[in-house]
Amino acid sequence: ILMYDFPEKLRKQRNKLRSKLIDLGFGSPQESILITPLPLYQVSQELIEGEEVEKFTWVVKAKRVLGLANCAVAEKAWELNGLNSLYLRLIEALSKIKSGGDKDLLRQWQEYFLALNAADPYLPFELLPKDWAGEECKKMFTKFSLKDILISIFK
Repeated sequence: ILMYDFPEKLRKQRNKLRSKLIDLGFGSPQESILITPLPLYQVSQELIEGEEVEKFTWVVKAKRVLGLANCAVAEKAWELNGLNSLYLRLIEALSKIKSGGDKDLLRQWQEYFLALNAADPYLPFELLPKDWAGEECKKMFTKFSLKDILISIFK
């Protein structure tokens, strides 16, 4: 858990730090609080020291936040239900694309998948929604991307 409290005059530093931490995989369940299930304590400490913002930040190592269940905290920090909905829509779209055989649509589907996958925080399964479609969508992407690569090699 990383918490911060910057004076308003240091807004740019705060936003820069927040952006870098989110790029590392942190989620934000609440303003001024960032969390991750990944072991990023050392990396975040080095970032804080490198940005020289130690007096505005606190890093706490915790296994659980009291109040909300871990899954609820994860949903709030990363909007997992929204991501899952997009994965489900991609799965549905791929079945329609496959039946039509349109290669341009398949490439467009792959591009959408890559964009969505970039937003996926890759959390442990126990923090994901029960019906998480991300893994199935990744398998579909791998299957069709590998097939395209093999076809282009052996043309």
